[in-house]
Amino acid sequence: MTKELIEFSGVLPIYKKTGISSLDVSRELKKKFKVDKIGHLGTLDPLAEGVLPILINKATRVAQFVDNYSKRYSAVMKFGIETDSEDITGEIISEHDWNHITRELFAEKIVDFIGDIEQTPSKFSAIKINGKEAYKIARAGEDVDVPSRIVKIEKITISNWSMPFVSIDVLCSKGTYIRSLVRDIARKLDSGATIHSLIRTESASIQLKDSVLITDINTKNDLQKHLIPISKIIPYKIYSCKQIEYEYLLHGRQFKVTIPQGTYQIEYSSTILGVISVKNDGVVEVLSRF
Repeated sequence: MTKELIEFSGVLPIYKKTGISSLDVSRELKKKFKVDKIGHLGTLDPLAEGVLPILINKATRVAQFVDNYSKRYSAVMKFGIETDSEDITGEIISEHDWNHITRELFAEKIVDFIGDIEQTPSKFSAIKINGKEAYKIARAGEDVDVPSRIVKIEKITISNWSMPFVSIDVLCSKGTYIRSLVRDIARKLDSGATIHSLIRTESASIQLKDSVLITDINTKNDLQKHLIPISKIIPYKIYSCKQIEYEYLLHGRQFKVTIPQGTYQIEYSSTILGVISVKNDGVVEVLSRF
């Protein structure tokens, strides 16, 4: 039976389970449905679970406009050990005392991680080195040199305290690796820790409660029912253009508008057409066409 081409576009809020990669999820959906274009926002390591926004068709063009959203994670740290993978699936490489760590001391030390910080991601992360995921290189037994980067931690809160396990909720910028954050927090406390479990609870403004398991998406109707419109995740106001402006847009002609300078989604007849930048003189620059 020939699959029907999926022509509609949007963002599918998948709940990725542990043990599979983000690419596995995209491939599975591609296998189930005849989708012209498919992608995802914010790669999750195989250990991690949670919100994975899947981009369907025209939605694959919005990544550049939504990738700066903050992300939220719920992580369980296990004190007393460090592993080579910086999570519970790895080999133990060192053991550490944790009896000196109090909740008050922990709360005092995590303040040092708020704001812009330099972070070196784990070699078992999904960051790409020369086009290949670091964790695949590391698991093949090869050396991995992962460069450090500047990330932003907006908030860290303690959600549960039951040593040697500590649960934290983290609000952070894209590109932040929570397993590396856990490693660095523990070292700041003169101890060691590894990730016991990790859940991404928010990505691109999509909440955990709004996500759905891939096993629940079996038909075209299932897919369409759970799709979030592109306009809902792009963080810009909508400008509804006139017919003449729509025609100019279609034919690549320059035009002006009488709205404040800034970046907008542009729509015509309730259909989002793309993202535009309005200059201070009203001239419209098209940043992306959907």
